[in-house]
Amino acid sequence: MKIRARIVIVVVFVAVLPVLVVAWTTLAVHGRALDKQSTEIRTASASFSSELAQVEVRGAAQALAGLVSSVDWASLSDDERDGALWLIFGQLDDIAVVYIETKQGETEQGEKVSVARLDVGEARGQWKEHPEVGNNDLASFSEGVNPTDSPQQIARPVSLSGYLLLPLVFPISGNPSGPEWRLIVGISLTHLCERFASRRPPETDSYLIDASGQSICGSWTYVGALPPTSGAVEVGELRFATADGTSMLAAIATNKLGWRAIVTQVVSVAESPKREMRHRSLFWIVLGVIGACMAGVYLAYGIARPIESLKLAAEAVEKGEYDHRIEIHSGDEIGALGVAFNSMSSEIQRWNTELQERVESRTSELREAQGQLLEAKKMAALASLTSGVAHEMNNPLTAVLALTQAMLRKAKRGETVKDPVKTLTTVEGEVYRIAAIVADMCLLDEASSGGYLDCDIHNIVDLSVEKSLSMQGDQSTEIVVEKAEGSPLIFGNSAQLATAFSKIIDNAMQAMAEREGKVGIRTRRVGSELVVVEISDEGCGIPEELRSKVFEPFFTTKGNWRGTGMGLAVAHQIIYAHNGRITIAGLAGGGTMFSITLPVASKRSHLA
Repeated sequence: MKIRARIVIVVVFVAVLPVLVVAWTTLAVHGRALDKQSTEIRTASASFSSELAQVEVRGAAQALAGLVSSVDWASLSDDERDGALWLIFGQLDDIAVVYIETKQGETEQGEKVSVARLDVGEARGQWKEHPEVGNNDLASFSEGVNPTDSPQQIARPVSLSGYLLLPLVFPISGNPSGPEWRLIVGISLTHLCERFASRRPPETDSYLIDASGQSICGSWTYVGALPPTSGAVEVGELRFATADGTSMLAAIATNKLGWRAIVTQVVSVAESPKREMRHRSLFWIVLGVIGACMAGVYLAYGIARPIESLKLAAEAVEKGEYDHRIEIHSGDEIGALGVAFNSMSSEIQRWNTELQERVESRTSELREAQGQLLEAKKMAALASLTSGVAHEMNNPLTAVLALTQAMLRKAKRGETVKDPVKTLTTVEGEVYRIAAIVADMCLLDEASSGGYLDCDIHNIVDLSVEKSLSMQGDQSTEIVVEKAEGSPLIFGNSAQLATAFSKIIDNAMQAMAEREGKVGIRTRRVGSELVVVEISDEGCGIPEELRSKVFEPFFTTKGNWRGTGMGLAVAHQIIYAHNGRITIAGLAGGGTMFSITLPVASKRSHLA
C-alpha cells in the first residue's frame, strides 16, 4: 500500500471517525434534550393552564362567597334584595345571571321555585360587558344546576347555545319559617377560555375538560385516550393516534377541581426542531468529513510527492545518474531530507568520479600485469606443450632413428638385414604415432573454429559410437546407449562433438581392454535449458588424486606406450568451445563416468 493511501486512512481514522462519533453522540444527546425540552414545555403549559382555570374559578367563588355571606338576606325587603343581587351581579364581568331559589322547592309541575331573579334585559345598556342570556338559556341553566351543589364543590358547567355557564351555589338564610334559600350565580367561561388559549405554546392546541370529560375550552374528542385520574393534581404525557392515523402527543394536568388541561401537538411538528437540527448537523458533518478527506488528500499529496521525488532520485542514483538532483519546495523536515539527499548525491558523484579514476588507474595497471601474466602463462603453456610434443615425438623418432641407423650400418657393411619387414613395420608404426600426435595438435587448434549449427544430440551420439566401433579392432566391448525422450537440439559443430565423444568412448574402451564389461551412454534433460551426456565404463577407474590432470595434454595413465595423452585434452577443448562443461567421477565398485553438460540451442550460456 502506498504512503499516500496510508496517510488518507490515518486521517480518516484519526480525524473523520472521531468527528463522526462525537457528532453522532452529540446529535443523539441534543435530540433527547430537545425531546425533553418539548415535553417540559407542553407539560408546563398544561400545568399552568390547569392552575389558571382553578385559580380563576376559585378566586371568583371566594370573592362572591365573602360578599354573599356579608348580607343579612332575611331582613331585606324585596327591593333591597334586588339591590343586593345587582350588587353581586356587578362584581364580575363574567357573571351572566344571578337569582335566588328555594333549596329544594319545586312546583307540582316540577318547576323550581324562584324567590328573586334579576331582569338583566331591562338594564342591558348599563351592563353591556356582561354576557347576554336569553330566557330559553336561563331555563336550561336553571335545570342544569344540581340541587345538591355547594361552594365546596364546583358544579359542572352547563352548556348553553354557544357558551358555557359555570353555576356557583351559595346557601343563604331566608324566611326562617319557610324552606332554605340558595343564591345561584352563573359565570360565563368565555373569557377564561380566551385566556386559556392565549397561554398555549406555538404550534400546539389546548383543551380544558371537566371530570366527566365534557369539553370546557376547545372541542376535545379523544376522551378515551385519557388515563384515569383520582381528581388530584396530575401531570403526564401520552401518545395517541387520531382517526386518520396522525400520531399525537398530549400533555395532561389535572387540578383540584377535577378539570384537566390538555396541550396537544402533532408528533411530526413536535419533532421538527430535532429533524432540523439533525439535518443541519448532518450537513455540517458531511461538510466536515469532506473537508477532512480533502485535507487528508492534500496532506497525503504534500507528503507523498517529495517522497516520490526521493524515490525517483534514489532510482536514478542507483542507475548511475549521480548528477540527478531534487527540487526543494519547502523548508520542513522533508525539504531538509531533500537537501541532505542532494548533498549525498553530490558526495557520491565526487567519490564515484574519484573512484572511477582510481579504478581506471588500477585497471590499467592490472591489465598490464594481467597481460604480462597471460604472456607468461602462454609462454609456460607453450613451453609445456612444446616439451610434451618434443617428449612424445622424441620417443618414436628415437626408435625410427635407431632402426634406420642399424639398417644403414648393416647395409654399409654389406650385411643382410634380418627380418626387414618387421623392422619397417615398426618404423611405420612409430611414424603413424607421430602423425596421430600432429593430428591431435591440429584438433586442439580447430576446436574453437566456427561452423556451428542447431544439431540433434542423439545423432551426434550415434555418430560417435559408430566412429568408436569402427576403430575398435579386435576388442568386443559392448556399448549400451540410453536416450532421453525427444530430440534435444544444441548449437554446435556435430563433427567436432562426435570427435570429442568418440575420444571419451575410446578412453573408456581402452580402460576395459583387459576386463569384461560394457560402456554406457545416457542422455537426459536438466530442466528446459540443459542436456547432459553421461559416458561410463566398468574399468579400473581413475584415482581421485589424478582426476584433475586427465585433461592436460600428453597426460596418460596407460602403460606400454598405448596412449598419447591427447584424447581427453582434445575432448575438453571441444566441449569448452561449445560453452559446455565436462566432469569426471568414480563409480561404486570401480569404473569411471564422464558427464558432459551442454546448453540447448535456445539457451546458449557458458557453463565452463
